[in-house]
Amino acid sequence: MTTSPLRNKIRAQIKPFAHVNTYPTGWGGDLTFEQIAEQVGPLMAKKITRFGLFGQDIPDSVQIGLMKLWLKLVDEPDLLAHDDLIRTTWRAIGVCGCTTIVDKQKRYDFFVDITANTGVDTDEYGVHGDDTRAQIWDAKERWAGFATRTDIQIDIERAINAIADRYADDITGLIALYILTTTAKPLQTIDAHNLPQSSVYARLDQIRERCQSPPWNVPPING
Repeated sequence: MTTSPLRNKIRAQIKPFAHVNTYPTGWGGDLTFEQIAEQVGPLMAKKITRFGLFGQDIPDSVQIGLMKLWLKLVDEPDLLAHDDLIRTTWRAIGVCGCTTIVDKQKRYDFFVDITANTGVDTDEYGVHGDDTRAQIWDAKERWAGFATRTDIQIDIERAINAIADRYADDITGLIALYILTTTAKPLQTIDAHNLPQSSVYARLDQIRERCQSPPWNVPPING
């Protein structure tokens, strides 16, 4: 039986469905990788938070783990044939690099974390670097000038916070600290609070001494 040219043309345009690879699993039978990823991905995201990951690092680690799992399946299609879902999840976690990310994070202190408990409003511009060529040229530490200034600022903040906590119940000490850390005029500030000048100046000497002796052991209050 002969076929018409029109029928032949129609048949020529018919394309077979693209072949989709499936992989045998110990929990769901033969599954495509998309189906495997849909089940493994959420479990990975939940479990890797135990390692200290947060933010964008979680989906990034999940994608890395799933990609490496897929590469293994390409080479070993029967890799998951005897695995349950939990074992497969840990296979992906084992190659996702999440612990490496956490190790890198521990090497740094973020500025927002350092200032989170200071009680003051700070932002990323709170510490400035070298703004001009002259500043770079005059810097004693050209390789780490910014880091040095950051360390100095942190030391000053810690010293002031420690002193303020020590003299929290001592108005004379607080007034002395206020005079040292602001442009207020000493005599006017002392008179405004009806305090003896000798007591305030004694506190000034104590605070200066403490700031010069890390870790800033506070001398006892004398009268």
